[in-house]
Order: sequence, then C-alpha cells, then structure tokens
Amino acid sequence: MTTQTAAVDDPLEEFVHGQVMRLWHDYSADRADAVATLARLRRTFPHGGEVAPESFELFERGFPTELAGRGDGPSPAELAVAASLALYAFHQQSRRSAAAHRRGGQYTVGRAAGVLRTRTNPQGVERRLQVMIRATSVVPLLEHLRGFVSLLRTHDVPLDYAWLARDLAAAHSPAGLRGVRMRWSRDFYRPRSAETEPTPGDPA
Repeated sequence: MTTQTAAVDDPLEEFVHGQVMRLWHDYSADRADAVATLARLRRTFPHGGEVAPESFELFERGFPTELAGRGDGPSPAELAVAASLALYAFHQQSRRSAAAHRRGGQYTVGRAAGVLRTRTNPQGVERRLQVMIRATSVVPLLEHLRGFVSLLRTHDVPLDYAWLARDLAAAHSPAGLRGVRMRWSRDFYRPRSAETEPTPGDPA
C-alpha cells in the first residue's frame, strides 16, 4: 500500500489527514477496531451545529489545543473535524480496495463535483453544487454535503477530507463562507486535463 507524503502546513488539515490515514490503514487491513470506529463515526454526524458527546474521543489523539472550544458549544474546528470524519466514514463504508480520502488540489469539493459531472447527470450535479454554495451557514451546508458524499461514494470519486475540514471551519464566518463558495465554484468550472482524473486506489 502506498503512503501519502504530501506536506501539510495547516494544523487542522494535518490532524484530519492523520486520523483518516490511520483509519484507512487499519480498515483496509480489516481490523475490527477500525470497522467499529467507522461505524460509530457514521452515527455521530453533527446535526444542527451540535457535536455528539461521543465524537470528542476523536480529540484525544493530537488535536491542536489552540483549536479546541472553550465555551458550551463546539469550536468551528471541532465541528469541522466531527463532520469531516463522519462523512469520510460514510464514504469509505464497505470499500476496502479504494481509499475515499485523497490529498491534493484535484480532490477538493469543486473538483470532485467536476469529476462527478462526467460520470452521472451533469445538470443534476451542477444543481446540487449550487444548492451547497448557496447555503447561508455551515449548518445547512453540512446537511447538503451528506447527499453529495453519497453520490461520490456511488460513483467512486475520492475527496480530500482534510481540505474539507479546513473549508468547513472557515465557513463559520461570513467572509470565510464567501471564500469557500468562490473556491468550490472556481474548482468546479476550471477545465480538467485527463492527467488529473482521479482514480480509485490508495491515498496518493
């Protein structure tokens, strides 16, 4: 199995990437603890901006202390991590031969939607992306992402879940949400070459 070696500078991305790689390594080896962890993650998808208490076990393994919440609600980073890992767990479900998580600019939400457009109904995919980028806050955005990831799973399109976590954390502020919308739209409509077409397999 190949190993992901791309450098990661953002601490939130680094944390999510590390968690996903650990899960993928153990899950692809059919380890029972990884199978159980992914099943548990699928049950803890955040609803209404709330993080399930069970999700906080994720933060025992090296979560950056500067990103942790201090009040009664989750921090943007905590919500982003919980959502991204739950979505990854759903995407990876029952698939041990191909990694759902791939690192790199060709695996962003916009780029993944662009690939999806070539494999299924183009107008339907474009409408789904437009619904996501019109979301007025991170809460409805998360709900729309669940359906989007379901399509990625059906059509074997990988996603960079570390990058997704960074985008979700940014989307908590109006300026950050505008930036996410811009990046996803730009990536979706940017021309793709055959060399950048994602293929199922190990993270690379």
